[in-house]
Amino acid sequence: MFLKISEFKKAMKSALKTSGGLIIGNVKGHFLVHTSLWGVWVESVYATSKFKAAIVELIGDMPEEETCYRYHLEEKNLKMEYQIRYENPYDQWKEAKDFACEVPLAFYSTPHELSIYQSKSDRSYITVLQSYAAGMMSLAELEVGMEHMPGRPSVSPTGSTLYFKSETMIYWISIVKVPQKAEDTIFRYLRGLDFFEDDWLPKKDEQETEAAAETLPY
Repeated sequence: MFLKISEFKKAMKSALKTSGGLIIGNVKGHFLVHTSLWGVWVESVYATSKFKAAIVELIGDMPEEETCYRYHLEEKNLKMEYQIRYENPYDQWKEAKDFACEVPLAFYSTPHELSIYQSKSDRSYITVLQSYAAGMMSLAELEVGMEHMPGRPSVSPTGSTLYFKSETMIYWISIVKVPQKAEDTIFRYLRGLDFFEDDWLPKKDEQETEAAAETLPY
């Protein structure tokens, strides 16, 4: 798994304090963990002990097969509600036929740092919280010889979500909008740049860890 477990734990704890809470399930042979801003869908057999330990530490146990619950804090007490409906990220990932590349720039929108991506289809710009993008991924967490870091992320048809996929899991993050003033100034001046040109893209040796990743469906 390419999740940075220390940041994963922080993100789960933070989600418990939000109105949407934290969804955790064990469905269709996968562990599902998601909030309104990010999510993880990992094959059960590939879920690492550190990943499962982080969940157990938070809610007390791993979910039983074919169950899914929403967890949230109510007067500092952990509450859970059974969920009949839940995300189906694999099907959603298959629908994401566009893809994006990361732009070597960062945007600060107090109090957050945003990572910038450019979509292939129209060269428009996409912004996501850095803490949930590169900040949530780590090469050191990979299972050696079993998986690679995800390659280029795919973009949902609505332009609302970025999906990162490896051989064992899908990780997704919601796209956030920058202030209109930034759209009208900074991003307007960036429109003439194409970050898919060869001199902007990672060189071949930087892409070796991506080469064996599962091919996207386009």
